[in-house]
Amino acid sequence: MVGDWLVTEKLKQSIESGEIKLGSDEYNKLLNTVKITAGAILDIPYDEFQKASGSLHAGGKLGLIRHKTTGYTYGTYPRYGEIDYQYLRSRYGYDFKIKNGARNSTYKKQH
Repeated sequence: MVGDWLVTEKLKQSIESGEIKLGSDEYNKLLNTVKITAGAILDIPYDEFQKASGSLHAGGKLGLIRHKTTGYTYGTYPRYGEIDYQYLRSRYGYDFKIKNGARNSTYKKQH
């Protein structure tokens, strides 16, 4: 899955054991951090990231495969099927990257 490499074994065990519960404050803080980090470190155009993210959210893994093979999107610009919560977190990460001088980035700030 996208971002699997961000999850350490200890973190995975904490989630699976119930130490960090789905929907808890700790889980939500972790989720926010991952979304912001993904937006900040991925070096692909923001629009393509958002189309893939929306496809994964709306259609699951098969939706993402459909998007990657046919270009199909599950909504319109700028969210492409993604919920506002995710969109705003990843957008923040991308804008943070640009504001803080990302080098060699393919992302172009949209006006």
